[in-house]
Amino acid sequence: MREDQLEDYVREVEQLRQEFRGAIEVRLGLEADYAEGYEEQLARWLARADWDLVLGSVHWVDGGWIDDPATSPARFAREGVDPLYDRYYALLAKAARTGFFDVLTHFDLPKKHGHRPSAPRESAEAEAIRAAKEAGVAVEISSAGLRKPVGEAYPEPRLLRQIVAAGIPVTFSSDAHAPAEVGWGYERTLALAREAGVSELVTFEKRRKVRRPLPPP
Repeated sequence: MREDQLEDYVREVEQLRQEFRGAIEVRLGLEADYAEGYEEQLARWLARADWDLVLGSVHWVDGGWIDDPATSPARFAREGVDPLYDRYYALLAKAARTGFFDVLTHFDLPKKHGHRPSAPRESAEAEAIRAAKEAGVAVEISSAGLRKPVGEAYPEPRLLRQIVAAGIPVTFSSDAHAPAEVGWGYERTLALAREAGVSELVTFEKRRKVRRPLPPP
């Protein structure tokens, strides 16, 4: 979204909220990328609307995209998979600690195109999980990874179990980039949540968590 599109976006959501009042609960949300060194600019952006929720993402790692199909494979080959994973999780922890976000998205995004570290990045992962817990943010369980080359939801089951064990609340996402993707894979992510020991999910209204029981199978 370009900066000059933000006000139109907010206006359209508010119009839809009125149009569907009593039928569909329409929430005003934003996915905002965390870029180290640009915290003041991001704070100004986020102050421009009364959001229901703000999703926090990390796509930009040390001067380049971590998930661009055109450029990321060369980065992994050149810079190494393990270092890029470690750096990604360090930035995710910094994003959590800014206090800007309600939800951390696609927690293990570097795997998107099938790049896997030589071994789980346990120390880096633990720091990101600790930061999320201390910041009080939720983590999404996203079906988007199931549509990507990696063919696996975010976060992977091993990592999801650690997040749940830490007491971090979860929410659900399809990361839809087209209408047909809205809600895509929801039952599969619900099953992953149950297997990880999740008993409730959270939604958001005016940036407050609303806790709801996990739907039964």
